[in-house]
Amino acid sequence: MFKKTLIALAVAMAAAPAMAAIDRESTGNGELFLAVSNYGEPSVSKRVTYTFDTGIKMDDFLPSSSVLPSALRSPITLPGWSSLLTELADAKVSIADMRVHLIAVDGTYTLTPEGYESPDSVRVLTTSNRPAAELSEDGAFSPSFQNSDLPRITQAQGNLDIFMDYTNRLGTHATAENGWSVNRYSGPDDLTDYVNQFVYNLNSQIEINFFTTAAINEQIGFVYAGSSGPVPDDIAWGNAPANLLDYQGKFSLLENGTLTYSVAAIPEPGEWAFMMAGLSLAGMVARRRSARRA
Repeated sequence: MFKKTLIALAVAMAAAPAMAAIDRESTGNGELFLAVSNYGEPSVSKRVTYTFDTGIKMDDFLPSSSVLPSALRSPITLPGWSSLLTELADAKVSIADMRVHLIAVDGTYTLTPEGYESPDSVRVLTTSNRPAAELSEDGAFSPSFQNSDLPRITQAQGNLDIFMDYTNRLGTHATAENGWSVNRYSGPDDLTDYVNQFVYNLNSQIEINFFTTAAINEQIGFVYAGSSGPVPDDIAWGNAPANLLDYQGKFSLLENGTLTYSVAAIPEPGEWAFMMAGLSLAGMVARRRSARRA
């Protein structure tokens, strides 16, 4: 009997999906997940959230900005999208009010004598409305992106951790390789609403100096930010510029529930020559017309 039980357990484990639940930062290789939310909705009863586990790990993108995970080489049809549309219709919420956010986080923390978590190493992949070059610029309104900004993204006042913990118990996140869930606010104890606060914190530019979400059908860039320097032991670590990397591609989520990652094609040498010839011909025509008018 015991042998049969072991065999049955082995079969069940073999049949289980390779990845289940969204891998969070403590795993050392965070997973890219999608959160679609109407965080700006003033009526809490109309707040609706859709989440999707892409199955793409942070290390699938690193260390090069030209890396393109195989899962993104073609559009991803999001499972359960029709359920989101049904919930939005029932709540009388427009799809145009939803905001799209993609993020993967990875980090380790040390507990200080005062009981606070001090980051040792933090890495973030996130959608961004500003390229990495702009994030590193200094300015009165938007100071340069520093090490101290990274915990603000990963923790976001504790909302990300709570959201990840609770979301992994919902829908198919714990059972499917690429799980999803649709949730509508159902009361003050509904932890799914933490994603609304989490997204709001990042997009109010209170926490960081850029926006991380886009509207449906809108393209948005993608950046990597990682901590620099040794384990933090003083204020100097927090003020040090973070390591930033800009990706060539842009994400967009279409109204039909298709997630795309597109990279602008770079013309081949022959195409450049053809384009230059065309511009030269256009210039000749313009000069002839000018000469005739004179």
